[in-house]
Amino acid sequence: GGTWVDNTDGTHTYTVAAIAPCTVDDTSTVTVTEQSQPNAGIDGTLNICQGDTFTNADLFGQLTGSPDTGGIWVDNTDGTHTYTVAATSPCTVDDTSTVTVTEQAQPNAGIDGTLNICVGDTFTNANLFTQLTGSPDTGGTWVDNTDGTHTYTVAAIAPCTVDDTSTVTVTEQALPNAGINGILNICQGDTFTNADLFGQLTGSPDTGGTWVDNTDGTHTYTVAAIAPCTVDDTSTVKVTEQIPPNAGIDGVLIICQGDTFDNNDLFAQLTSSPDTGETWLDNTDGTHTYTVAAIAPCTKDDSSIVTVTEQALPNAGIDGTLAICQGDTFTNADLFGQLTGSPDIGGTWVDNTDGTHTYTVAAIAPCTVDA
Repeated sequence: GGTWVDNTDGTHTYTVAAIAPCTVDDTSTVTVTEQSQPNAGIDGTLNICQGDTFTNADLFGQLTGSPDTGGIWVDNTDGTHTYTVAATSPCTVDDTSTVTVTEQAQPNAGIDGTLNICVGDTFTNANLFTQLTGSPDTGGTWVDNTDGTHTYTVAAIAPCTVDDTSTVTVTEQALPNAGINGILNICQGDTFTNADLFGQLTGSPDTGGTWVDNTDGTHTYTVAAIAPCTVDDTSTVKVTEQIPPNAGIDGVLIICQGDTFDNNDLFAQLTSSPDTGETWLDNTDGTHTYTVAAIAPCTKDDSSIVTVTEQALPNAGIDGTLAICQGDTFTNADLFGQLTGSPDIGGTWVDNTDGTHTYTVAAIAPCTVDA
């Protein structure tokens, strides 16, 4: 039956009035205290770099709303972590908040590669990028290291701090080189090989190419392009033939006994169109050798022989006298018997009707004067 008064300072006074003849009321005071509600804070997000570890303190740091310390963390195994602050009596309802953990992927510049280009060709960053393996991130930057390598850098995104790099080495495939056209001069009738043809190319041609006989006196050498080069290279060797020396076919020069002759007379006795302008050698045995020197690449001189024979002059002998008995007859044989000086037989006799008889031996070519 007493009365309560709120003192507005967290205390409340209870008064029981005195009943007469009592005159003094009785009072007591109740102090009211509040137990604060548990506060687990406001949900947050913890962004970590892929592969990094974290602590409960890292999680707690992402809660806002002045959460109470001393709560407990539970990993929900789905990327979230629950923070629970237990209620303190007389409170009965615990408070929870959640921190979602997200992972920022590490930068990935891929795995080093090699870009093989044809010497002299140009290339782009896109060409370099395609040589990287390992699923590199796009949008990185390229740096030419001026040593034939190019570095690709993918910048780290916070909270990651370490950039990732990879390297592409650029190699150049040499262009095929078939060399510079040449000429192979052979001796007519000689054979030759591809090695002979190759030896006439200049400009340091590549070996291992293929030869094609064009059937017109030329041979084409082709060096195939090696990828990534695509254009084959060709050169041509023209084959020319040097005519072998021709001294002609042996002959015979018949002269009249005692006549002279010269090299022109000897040359005229050679057949088969011998080369002119070469040298004669008197073998002092009645033969003369004509030699035509070989012209490179021919190496064997050619020679022919002219045999000189002398036709004897006609010989009618030395005049003689035939004495006969008057009235006797005589024959040409009797007349011939009076000639001296070993006259040739077979001549002709003419009766001059003056008591003389002339004996004539006809000249045999090339002699022209009868005797």
